[in-house]
Amino acid sequence: KMCVLCALVLIAASNDCKIDDVLVRKTPWRFDLRDCKTLRLTNQNLDDASAVAISKALKGNVVLTSLMLDENRIGDKGAAAIADALHSNTALHYLSFTVNQIGTAGATALAKALKVNQVLTSIDLGDNYIQADGARAMAETLKVNTVLVDLHIRKNRIG
Repeated sequence: KMCVLCALVLIAASNDCKIDDVLVRKTPWRFDLRDCKTLRLTNQNLDDASAVAISKALKGNVVLTSLMLDENRIGDKGAAAIADALHSNTALHYLSFTVNQIGTAGATALAKALKVNQVLTSIDLGDNYIQADGARAMAETLKVNTVLVDLHIRKNRIG
């Protein structure tokens, strides 16, 4: 149940993928997520550059339904890159960014993407650096997005 790293391309060996901690730190990333339905990259020391690489793989991907990027170092730039991918992604239903470094700018970028994306049903942004303006942007999204049913923003800097 692990992805196979071959020629610096991540290819799913099963439908549940996880990258080894050592490989994440030493590998310049280029993802091929053709067969991967769930990708867990929790506590892998990922940063904004890693999120940009992941976002490129998400664009046009029609298989990946769950992406967990918890307990990393992803900030506003990485969140904005993933948000950009959400504009065209038609498969992802669950996205989790708990315990990262996402602030108001990242939350606002995600909120804008969710106004367009009508597939994602659950997003978890708990335990980040989101302030009141970012929470407001997410709340505004709920006025137009009728698909999103789970929005978690606990343990942020909202008030």
